[in-house]
Amino acid sequence: LCRALPAGAPLDTRSRVVLLVHPKEVQRALGTAPLLQLCLRNLVVRVADRFPEPDEDPAFHAVLHEGGRQCFLVCPGPGAEELRPPAAGCDGEEAAAPADAADAPCAAGEAPGAPRTLIFIDGRWPQAKGMVNRSAWLKGSLPRVVLCPTEQSGYTFRKQPAEGCLSTLEAVAEALLALEGPRGRALKAALMEPFRLMVELQCSFIPEVRDKNQRLVAAGQRRQQRAADAADVAEVTAGA
Repeated sequence: LCRALPAGAPLDTRSRVVLLVHPKEVQRALGTAPLLQLCLRNLVVRVADRFPEPDEDPAFHAVLHEGGRQCFLVCPGPGAEELRPPAAGCDGEEAAAPADAADAPCAAGEAPGAPRTLIFIDGRWPQAKGMVNRSAWLKGSLPRVVLCPTEQSGYTFRKQPAEGCLSTLEAVAEALLALEGPRGRALKAALMEPFRLMVELQCSFIPEVRDKNQRLVAAGQRRQQRAADAADVAEVTAGA
C-alpha cells in the first residue's frame, strides 16, 4: 500500500479528526483507522468502548477544543447539520483543485468559520450505537453532523446496512471534502487511493468475490433517476 500513500503524508488539515475505536475493531483485519493514521497528521485515536467525560480526562478534552475548536459528533440525530460538498462550477463540472493541493498548507479563509473537531465512532454498527449511548457528553452535549455522501461505499467485501453507510476512512474523506474548502477534493482523493488499493488487494484473495453493497448502489441509482425525472417534470411544468 505504500505506493498509494499521498506524497508528503501525513497531510495537514484544518479540521481535527478524532476516532473512538472499539477495542474489538482494533483486532479486526483490514480496518481503515491504520490507513488514516498514515495519511493524516491532525488525527487523534482513542481505543475504548466509551468516550471519557470532561471531568474524567480534562487533558484529552483540552486537545479536542484546542485553538477554539468546536466539537461535533458525526452521527445521525435530531437537528444534525448536513455536511455537503462544495457546489459544482457554473458549467456543471466540479471545480478542479491544484495538483499539489493535498499537501499544501491551509490558507487563511480557505475554510470559513472556526475550525472543527469531528468525532467519529469506529466499530460495528451495534457497537457504535452502544459507544454513543454510554457517554453522556457524546449523547447529550454535542451538536451532530451527518454526511451527504457523493458515492456509495467501496468497501466491497464488507456489507453495509443501508444506503449511504461508509467505512470510517470513507466517512472522514467525505467530511474533509465538505469542510476543507478548495483542498477538500484533493484530500478526499488522497485518502481514497490507498483505500481502493487495499480493497483491490484483498479482493484478489477472495474466490468468486462479489460486491456485497451492489444492492445499495442500485438503490442509489434508482433514487437519483427518480429525482432527475421529478426535476424534468417540474421544469416542463414551469415552462408551460
